[in-house]
Amino acid sequence: MRVLVLAPEPLFPSNSGGRIDALTVARALKSLGHEVHVRCFRHQFEKEFEPVEFDSYATIQRKSFFRATMAKPLTPYQISSRDDLPWFPTECRVDAVVAIQEWVLPMAREVAQVAGAMLFLRVANDEAAYLASLARDEASWKKKTYLWLEASRSRSLLRRANFYRGITHSWPISQESTPQGLAATVLAPVLYQEALVDARFGRESVLFIGALDVAHTLKGVQWFVDNVWPLVRAQIPTATFLVGGRGCDRVHVRSVLAAEGVELLGELDDPTRFYEKASVFVNPVLSGSGVNMKVGPPASAGMPYVTTPVGARGVPHLAEGMSIQDSAAGFAQEVLKLLEDCDYWTSKSVEIRSRVRKEFSQEAMAAELSSWLPRRHREA
Repeated sequence: MRVLVLAPEPLFPSNSGGRIDALTVARALKSLGHEVHVRCFRHQFEKEFEPVEFDSYATIQRKSFFRATMAKPLTPYQISSRDDLPWFPTECRVDAVVAIQEWVLPMAREVAQVAGAMLFLRVANDEAAYLASLARDEASWKKKTYLWLEASRSRSLLRRANFYRGITHSWPISQESTPQGLAATVLAPVLYQEALVDARFGRESVLFIGALDVAHTLKGVQWFVDNVWPLVRAQIPTATFLVGGRGCDRVHVRSVLAAEGVELLGELDDPTRFYEKASVFVNPVLSGSGVNMKVGPPASAGMPYVTTPVGARGVPHLAEGMSIQDSAAGFAQEVLKLLEDCDYWTSKSVEIRSRVRKEFSQEAMAAELSSWLPRRHREA
């Protein structure tokens, strides 16, 4: 089959959960022998990459906020800035279109209709709920107002969508939030990564790597620094909390996370090398929506993972191998036990690595796709 993967942002560099998920979907399709063509949208100043692993790969510059809003003032910017493919409709000889996230669905639907192709939607978030969660945690009233407006418009628009093929998602979206007429099929994300360093017991360091330019992520890490970390340091005064990721170099981030024993690593081109510097990974996120893709690398390295109920959403099989706490005292107690008890650390390390390898590998996704895509193709 000739498959077009249409993504809302570049697959490279793979520095966010959404990009990683889109990349693994494309790779799984390619591993099955399909002809895979990737088209994705980028901001004006983003660096362009030219990967050779797909049959073709191209990026399209998104419209500016002003241009997109003036052209379609009632359409969410996330959609109106991604509604143009320069080559469309002259190159629409495809058998299937895979839209990554709702923001590219209008364009994907148009391509699929012209090509007479199957249309699939891959989502890891309820995007309207995600925008609403960002609005709740945003400090600036101007940005908060914008995010609430985008969430409201997105929910209204996406519920009016009428796609005539399947939808896949990697977390259980409620029936109420699924656009009418769409059948839901779960396709678990690829979280397991080969060739990572092995985590080790005995490091008096705790690690967090994530997008600190997202309001609810920063709010969660700040909660950990203010409420959990002092309890850990009271028992282990030499303990270090290593924090890195997108937005880590911002002055505001450095200000709110400044505390004894907290080391800010900055933005990381290769975060994997830090998995051998710590013994425990924490994800203290308190709000948001979708799947926390950041669990993949530490779980693959065999690093015990302590998180909140929100941080464990979307991956129930893997959640059983996590340490889930909903209070500062419980969170600190679990971190301390993992730092001090070798047998307990080893059991949690083995459990989370075996679970992520079994349930969330590229082979597992390819196996599901191999039985699913041909079946849909025969129904078409």
